[in-house]
Amino acid sequence: MARVLLVVALGLAALGPAMVGCHGSSETARAKAEQATAKAEEQAQEASLTSATLDAKDQQREAGEEAQRARGEMIAAFRLEQSDYRGRLQQALDLLDGELVHAHRTGEAHNGASDLRARRALLKADLVAVDRSTEQDWATLRTKVEHDLAKGAPGRQLPPRTETVPGEAP
Repeated sequence: MARVLLVVALGLAALGPAMVGCHGSSETARAKAEQATAKAEEQAQEASLTSATLDAKDQQREAGEEAQRARGEMIAAFRLEQSDYRGRLQQALDLLDGELVHAHRTGEAHNGASDLRARRALLKADLVAVDRSTEQDWATLRTKVEHDLAKGAPGRQLPPRTETVPGEAP
């Protein structure tokens, strides 16, 4: 029995360091795995923070570009409308000039010519104002010009403004 106890004791003594070595290597492996996991989680958080920052910058850049596009479209619409009113005013001035010439040739220069000259001066001032207008004062000026164009002679009023661009198919 002493011999059996000795063999068991020697076996335990031999297995003890081996078990500690196995246990120690598994502890080391577990510690390395935890470190690797922690490092991977940290990198993932940094990557998501970095991508979130980049996404936010991309969104800001896209919003800025969209605002510039919208501003450009507003300016283009303003310029197109300004050109339209310039043409309408010039057409009205041409009609008035024709009426003035006709009145002068027929001898009616004294009867209605002063009204025609006053209207011509008003429309000429409107034309200069349209050329000098900005986006900020356009709404007010457009209303004034529309009113001035509308209060012309009843038989000579300009046709209503259309939404089609000249030269463009309907």
